[in-house]
Amino acid sequence: MKNLAFISMLHRQGVEQSLLPEPLSFTSVLTFHDAVEMFLIVTAEHLGAVVKDRDPFIKRFFEGLHPSNFADGVELQGQYRIKRLNDLRNGFKHTAGFPGPVAIADAKADTAHFLEENTPRVFGLAFDDIDLAEVVQHDQTRTHLKRAAELDSRKATVLRPWAH
Repeated sequence: MKNLAFISMLHRQGVEQSLLPEPLSFTSVLTFHDAVEMFLIVTAEHLGAVVKDRDPFIKRFFEGLHPSNFADGVELQGQYRIKRLNDLRNGFKHTAGFPGPVAIADAKADTAHFLEENTPRVFGLAFDDIDLAEVVQHDQTRTHLKRAAELDSRKATVLRPWAH
């Protein structure tokens, strides 16, 4: 859960970066890619898969984790979107190809779709249900944050029962 919470935090940082003016928004592409790559690594570890580091990014995970290549594998959704994100990241990082606003919006949407579609498929929970309190190192603080969130949720249900 701690790894998924960190991935969720990276995704949120990417969203915040994407809303900044150019050129500050450009770094969101790197953060979105890091979130996806970490998700794929955590997925491989969770499934007990060994992926080949020498394979290209898309092949390494989308083919390497597929049930046709790995008995306990999973068919991940969004390969085209993640290829587009990977190409955008490589162009930015390796050739200084600055992403424009449309490319950044696509990267944000592609990352969100990928995480929302695949988190339940791999881990059995909705991406939105990942608790960011898990990244807090101090046990007592993490417990207080979780309790506060629980109380806030109850309060919202009482005050706005139609919203739940």
